[in-house]
Amino acid sequence: MKVRWSVTASLCFVLGIALVSPGSAQTLDLTGSWGASHSCKFYTPNTVTKIKDDTVSVSITQSGTDLNVQFLNGALFGVYNGAEADGLKPLTGSAGLISCGSSSGSGGSAITGSLLAKAKDDGTVKMKGTVTLVDLATNKNGSCKIKLYRVNPTDPVVGACPP
Repeated sequence: MKVRWSVTASLCFVLGIALVSPGSAQTLDLTGSWGASHSCKFYTPNTVTKIKDDTVSVSITQSGTDLNVQFLNGALFGVYNGAEADGLKPLTGSAGLISCGSSSGSGGSAITGSLLAKAKDDGTVKMKGTVTLVDLATNKNGSCKIKLYRVNPTDPVVGACPP
């Protein structure tokens, strides 16, 4: 009796894991060329600068969960490294970004971001989130709200951050 219970319990456990396993969710691929808009506020001593731009271009190359991201224009111009994590629901995920050359310490600076991604069965993918800037050398900080939409899924071949 005891052996039968162990086999039955083990089988139920394995079946339960298979049913809730995130491996059955569809992986979200963010590779491609993107259009974007952002609304930013940057602060320096005694100054607030607002920037709004609806014509931002972004390129993303994804390999596994690694992201190489390039903002081709706009206030966030530059290359970023990131990571993609699939969401709990199919066709959803998130992306974390950090600018190449980010550093810590008294004169350090960094641009980091967090984006939520959502796709549809037809291949349409959109992202939105917030990107934050901190520059200790110039005493500048701020943030941008950003919305992105994929215009072409072809890999634009964005390279990784230089070592």
